[in-house]
Amino acid sequence: MQLNTRSGLPIVDAIVRLMARKDEALFTARTDNTGKAELWLATQGEELTRSDLFMEVDYMGKTETIRNVKPFSNGLNHLMIDASCQEVNAVDIAFVVDATGSMGDELMYLQAEMNDVIFKAKQISDKLDFHFANVFYRDMGDEYATRKMDFTRVLSESVEFVDGQSAGGGGDYEEAVELALDTAINNLSWTASARSRILFLILDAPPHNNEVNRKKMETLMRQATDKGIRIVPVGASGINKATEYLMRTLAIGTNGTYTFLTNHSGIGNAHIEPSTDEYKVETFNDLMVRVLKSYTYMPDCEQNIPELNLNYPDSMVIVENQVDSLGLDSLDVANVDSLRMDSLNNVNTITEIEWSYFPNPTAGILNIKPGTDIDELFITDLSGKLLQSVTRLEKDRIIQVDLSAYTTGIYLIRYMHEGHWITGKVVLQHS
Repeated sequence: MQLNTRSGLPIVDAIVRLMARKDEALFTARTDNTGKAELWLATQGEELTRSDLFMEVDYMGKTETIRNVKPFSNGLNHLMIDASCQEVNAVDIAFVVDATGSMGDELMYLQAEMNDVIFKAKQISDKLDFHFANVFYRDMGDEYATRKMDFTRVLSESVEFVDGQSAGGGGDYEEAVELALDTAINNLSWTASARSRILFLILDAPPHNNEVNRKKMETLMRQATDKGIRIVPVGASGINKATEYLMRTLAIGTNGTYTFLTNHSGIGNAHIEPSTDEYKVETFNDLMVRVLKSYTYMPDCEQNIPELNLNYPDSMVIVENQVDSLGLDSLDVANVDSLRMDSLNNVNTITEIEWSYFPNPTAGILNIKPGTDIDELFITDLSGKLLQSVTRLEKDRIIQVDLSAYTTGIYLIRYMHEGHWITGKVVLQHS
């Protein structure tokens, strides 16, 4: 579901419910900083048709109903609301950290880098009102099961609390993950109205695997979505495939992002290879900053878009802005992206691919001229969330895509070439 004002600005922190005809809420979420909410039906395991479903949106004391909802495979559901621009500036960040003995290296790294991570993230806007909280956990029978510090605006207080923690206990692999999440989701003072609520879950072991905990984890995921809390798991050394799957489920279900440490980090013990198509190594520090920026950026009421200075780690594109030579009006500026690769996938001069997309910024319509045949091109937001796709693009044949239904902001156009993601950045600017 995409919610925006009539001027094209995102509606943030609205409550969205997926309902059945019997007026039962099947899934509840809140819109994020881009005005989007994700609602899941599959977790119910129920046989329902489109005619059984509708959505309700609660915002500023009013409720809107959307009939004839469609699944994501048929595109986004959109709702335009008559509302004035509201700049929501509160950002809640909670760190939930496994503090058992095997996490010593990861804990030391967090203690060393936390201050720098938050400092860099705050550069996006001096209007943002950050709050910080921490939950450390071990297991039942250890010195403690959970230990928390509630939200504070004072970063130094949060850093001091983190610095006072140490790794110890554990030893039986599975830990009290469900207790830690319960403490964080239900016993921290999350802000009632916020631009973003982010929970970093840093761990190297799963919860104890039993029926009670499996049901508890699903309940916790739903409680997080009800409150608009986005869970960002960080898989550390020792994590196995079952735990990776569980963490990916938590991330997807809460509109979060699954992240992981690799052997390149030098942090902790050996790490498994993640189940993904491709990834590029970046520092843990940079990864957290990138997530924080993508979860907090949004245009202001004057439609100004902040400069994020983000690296796109799975992009190998060198971007050059220039006036296109394809007969465009001189005021239409094209992005011409060039990629050179050799057989080892290193930047070189053996193979060159060029593609153009214009105008950029755009008010809605974007022209794309591929430099090669493309099986499928994807349009995503900054966090990588898929919005739409276009199939079977032909080399040098210009196609048009309409972005006008989305809110003012930055979007990515991406396709796969020879095992690598090629990515370009597009600015959508409503007048």
